Amino acid sequence: MRSREARNVFTRLAELSVHGANVQEGQIVLVAAEIGLEEQARATAEAAYKRGAKFVDVAYFDPYLKRVRIESASPDTLDFVPQWYGERVLEHAEQNGARISLRGVTAPNVMDGLDKSLLGKDMLPSVKETFKVISERTTNWCFVPAAHPAWATLVHPDLPADEAYEQLWRELEHVLRLDEPDPLAAWDERMAVLNDYAARLTERRFDAIELRGPGTELTIALLHAGGRGFESRRSRQSACKSARSVAD
Repeated sequence: MRSREARNVFTRLAELSVHGANVQEGQIVLVAAEIGLEEQARATAEAAYKRGAKFVDVAYFDPYLKRVRIESASPDTLDFVPQWYGERVLEHAEQNGARISLRGVTAPNVMDGLDKSLLGKDMLPSVKETFKVISERTTNWCFVPAAHPAWATLVHPDLPADEAYEQLWRELEHVLRLDEPDPLAAWDERMAVLNDYAARLTERRFDAIELRGPGTELTIALLHAGGRGFESRRSRQSACKSARSVAD
């Protein structure tokens, strides 16, 4: 992918990310990304500032350091998380900030060969306070898929590396509606439809949903949140995390 084309797709995805997270003027924005997604993180920070963010804090996670810890640290310490990790999340929520999490496969086999019981102890980069914040709906947020060459090779092993990367981007552009004339308007329209579906589900008060089809038999239990049901706190909160293949 040529550098100009790469910058263009990074910018368009960044603009969709801050739209999906519904970043507001004066907000503090947290951007989470793995090492290897720096260009997308920088583009996201730029888009957030252009939208009026007061401050953008980008935190990078290194999966290779996680492997080092599991291999070398005492097993009794692997569930330890410094207190300030959680305090950062809670303080940000107190100020009603926005969070954007960039997700991509940057090191597909980095945990190969490790004891799975030890892997389960170290939950980073997740911290329990994040789930509290999500439950209380004190921040607007979204997850955003971000392409990486290692992910592209994993998905398209038969293609040369450059072609695989370009193909992955094309697929993500389609899933994220970046191939629409106005991706932001397309997502607003789709989220209106999904919110309507959510309202109908809430009215029916189902205990569970069953998904059945060739090779599929799945029952999903549903919780009703004090009358709010399935309604999201902000209309565009889920924009970047809804897959087109599911939503269409």
